[in-house]
Amino acid sequence: MRLGIFGLSAAAVQPYLDQGYTLVVAGVDTMLLAHAGSALLAGLKA
Repeated sequence: MRLGIFGLSAAAVQPYLDQGYTLVVAGVDTMLLAHAGSALLAGLKA
């Protein structure tokens, strides 16, 4: 049997990797896009 988990960050899924989970998704596309947009805007304001 294969086990999978979705998590918001690498740190959130690390314990599952350590337990042998083979399907691991870290991050959510909308969250990653929002973070990248915020970082770009902050860079433009600096």
